[in-house]
Amino acid sequence: MLDTSARLQLWLVAFTSAMIEI
Repeated sequence: MLDTSARLQLWLVAFTSAMIEI
């Protein structure tokens, strides 16, 4: 089970990748 910080970090990485693609 992922802890909150790990989930937040994953979300941040995904969000940053999306911004870079755009």
